Amino acid sequence: MHLKSNFSVTGNSKIWKAPPRPLTAPQRRDLKKKTDIRNERVDELDRVEGYMKLTGKFLYKPSKLAENAPCARPMTAPPIRAARTAKLRAPKVPKAGAFRKRAIEATLFRKYYERGDLPVNIDHCAGGNKVLWKVDVRKLDYHVYLPIFVDGLREVDDPYR
Repeated sequence: MHLKSNFSVTGNSKIWKAPPRPLTAPQRRDLKKKTDIRNERVDELDRVEGYMKLTGKFLYKPSKLAENAPCARPMTAPPIRAARTAKLRAPKVPKAGAFRKRAIEATLFRKYYERGDLPVNIDHCAGGNKVLWKVDVRKLDYHVYLPIFVDGLREVDDPYR
């Protein structure tokens, strides 16, 4: 597209405006949503006007009422006062405390490790901790030691970790 000058051939100056950019998809969705809400409100007002004309309960024009009324909530919403009183009357639900920090009880692993009853030593090295077995692993009684070691998985403090 070539540039347009602000001066015409006759010497009159005109201010040239670039054409508006096309709307992006989110902008089109927002615009459609706003127009849909507006159309719903207009339809609601038309229904109210028709009802009021039929029943003879017509005091003010609905369009006059809509000009002064805030449009933050739909026309058919319950009054705010009723919602507030319903909130006040609702019983409070106690908190379950699922995310509260809980103390970790001492495990059997800690008790046996402190007494030295486990057939294992932990070598604390710079590269990481290593497990050194006092007996051959194949000769361990798994019915005794496996529940103790599994219980020790809950430990978070050193050296039991």
